[in-house]
Amino acid sequence: MTRCFALCLLSILMPGAMLMADTPQYQPVPAEKFHTRSGLGNVLAKLKAGGEVRIAYFGGSITAAAGWRVKTLRWFQEAYPQAKLVEINAAIGGTGSDLGVFRCRQDVLSHKPDLVFVEFSVNDGGAEPEAIWRSMEGIVRQIWRQDPTIDICYVYTFRVGYEKDLEQGLCPRAAGADEMLAEYYGIPSINMALRTVQLAQEGKLIYVSPKDESGKPLPGPDGHMIFSDDGVHPLDAAHQMYTDVITAALKEMEPQSQPGPHELKAPFVADNWEAAHLVPLTSAMVTSGWQKLAADDPMRQRFAHFLPELWQATQPGE
Repeated sequence: MTRCFALCLLSILMPGAMLMADTPQYQPVPAEKFHTRSGLGNVLAKLKAGGEVRIAYFGGSITAAAGWRVKTLRWFQEAYPQAKLVEINAAIGGTGSDLGVFRCRQDVLSHKPDLVFVEFSVNDGGAEPEAIWRSMEGIVRQIWRQDPTIDICYVYTFRVGYEKDLEQGLCPRAAGADEMLAEYYGIPSINMALRTVQLAQEGKLIYVSPKDESGKPLPGPDGHMIFSDDGVHPLDAAHQMYTDVITAALKEMEPQSQPGPHELKAPFVADNWEAAHLVPLTSAMVTSGWQKLAADDPMRQRFAHFLPELWQATQPGE
């Protein structure tokens, strides 16, 4: 039997209402290992004070993997043993900020985070800067509209092809667009992609594992880190490298980070998607052959992490 499934959610957006005097124009941005900007003073103060601290990891498959997300959370717990760390795993593989801005309220803000790591620079790689600004600014404005004391940190990951810009000391375009937005709002950023390329230039890293005739990955030469099997998704050693870059940056940011509310400025782009949100489906929206799956349905349980509800139809034409 053929079955079709509909997500329980419809995306609705409205453009931002306020205009900047000048429309931003993308310019290449130098790649730096990190920028403190307004810092992470609020979450650092909570970590030092003890009690519950909630950290959200918002991104694609690189964040969804049990890699830098798991390793950095462990580092936070070890570095601040007096705090009780709560993880908010808001990563969905294969998705960028254009979906993220719609699910930010449901998957991130409903869990009341103290810090939000945002990782979309790989999955946003094919988007124009103007599109990235619309969705990424929408995420920022949603977060600080709800609570201006929530800290945000952009993290930039690597995929094969990004080395072309990074070898010239420049951010790939998606990260560059993010950096322009981060500079405007004072958002800290950490560039793990830059360190990846630096290690390759030093002869210490190979981007993609060598393969045998059947396509099976082979170990690399002694002393070389194999970054990935596919040029995108880091292996464990590369996830540890990402973690080391992040934690080193956090240590350097700490003395310069002071607690306080973040300023929600006039919009960076007029048509940002701050109003983007998800709307549950109802029976009035679909034809009669659609049914909402029960909570114990195996298919609904498979997607429970991503979707609070799932609807099913079994007949063509519904």
